[in-house]
Amino acid sequence: MTNTNYALFGATGAVGKALAAKLAKGGRRFRVVGRSEDRLRHDFGIYEPLVEYCAADLGDSGAAARAAAGIDTIFYTVGVPYPQFEQHPKLTRVALGAAAAAGVRHYVHLSTVYPYGVPQEEFVSESHPRNPTAFKGRKRKEQEDHVLAADNPKGMRTTILRPPDFYGPDSELS
Repeated sequence: MTNTNYALFGATGAVGKALAAKLAKGGRRFRVVGRSEDRLRHDFGIYEPLVEYCAADLGDSGAAARAAAGIDTIFYTVGVPYPQFEQHPKLTRVALGAAAAAGVRHYVHLSTVYPYGVPQEEFVSESHPRNPTAFKGRKRKEQEDHVLAADNPKGMRTTILRPPDFYGPDSELS
């Protein structure tokens, strides 16, 4: 497929599905990335011919490189089961390395409020200190630190999107 400008890493979650619907509605081509091509085809087949499928284990640098190849913007929405939260920083680091090597220009990382830790102000804004006390928050902060460090004004720009937990029209866990 030519002119595929967007890739949804971790596409099969609620946010990935909502992004796919918006991209397709706008007539934009996009690549969906997940561990199972069968699942990707099941979840996104309605968007053909705009969708391109890429089964990839994002813990594998070669698979991540294949997923990032030829892409302008990556939306990173990868989730892992709670007992595997320690994987978040590694998966992010691998994806960022693949994105930078592929010449990706924009990397949008979906995060959470966990890195803030216990609120230190009545209203938590972007300037609130990131001071997590729980394991999940520390892993998410470590993940965000990789994203922030990868921002390069002369190369790939990175953005952290931090909505409330379980955000989106099809969120089942809110």
